[in-house]
Amino acid sequence: MIIHEGFYIHDFPTLKDGKYSCSNCDKKYIRKQDLVRHLNYECGIEPQFSCSYCDLRFKHRFNLKRHIIRSHVK
Repeated sequence: MIIHEGFYIHDFPTLKDGKYSCSNCDKKYIRKQDLVRHLNYECGIEPQFSCSYCDLRFKHRFNLKRHIIRSHVK
């Protein structure tokens, strides 16, 4: 199965091949930047992005933006 020109699905590493692992929760990541994001925004950290229209909070800014567009902008 081709997913991008020149790349086949078996060419992409799976999560079990992740070489970057979190020392707090043992999640594994293929890319270092994904582990850094996990440590900065997810692992053991309360959601830091608050909706100004309601009481919901999100761990990622893009989830907050999507929520506002879907729930509060008409």
